[in-house]
Amino acid sequence: MTAILTLLVIVGGVWLGGRVHGSEFSPSDFSIREFHFYEVPLLHTQITPIKRTTRTLGFPRYLVAQSLIDSSKSDPPVWHLASIGRGGTAPEDADAGLLVDQFNLTIDGKEFWRTWSDDHPKIAAVLWPVIQDLAYEELYVLVPDVLEEALKQTPPPMFRDALKERVKLEINRLVEYLKLSDNDTLADALENKLNSEWFKELGQPVKQEAEVSQ
Repeated sequence: MTAILTLLVIVGGVWLGGRVHGSEFSPSDFSIREFHFYEVPLLHTQITPIKRTTRTLGFPRYLVAQSLIDSSKSDPPVWHLASIGRGGTAPEDADAGLLVDQFNLTIDGKEFWRTWSDDHPKIAAVLWPVIQDLAYEELYVLVPDVLEEALKQTPPPMFRDALKERVKLEINRLVEYLKLSDNDTLADALENKLNSEWFKELGQPVKQEAEVSQ
């Protein structure tokens, strides 16, 4: 009887406190999927397979349909953690959550960034490829600053240069912070990006890239 009670307590503890749940984001096509599994509480030892369910959002589909992101960049898709929670707690945002949260932004019941992209097509054609490139590099921390720059209503012919300057500024700030934190390896890697083809091509519209390749 004691063994059965002990087993029930263990199973109950795992059931109540061992559930791990959250979401993942793919910069490949901006898909989002939810996941959950069970682990031994405190030990964080996984004891069940991970179950995943794709969650469909209208705005990412819009970006692909309008060729504002390149959904052919990665096969198989890349996935980054967007949120995670344990037990009965609500999931907390991980880095990719800084971008995913923007997809749910609405004003007067309308998706804010879809409406904005429809109203500013030339700027959107530069903005979203930049966001995708930052996401691939897991530089989600720069996303709020880049989106803020997009709202400044810079004339379209000047927008790409202005956006690249903002990215450069924020990367340099991040490099400075990393060096102060004695994380020189990551700081050097970010500095090298500013002198790479990645930065030179940053903000190249998807449609324009397709035309050049033809």
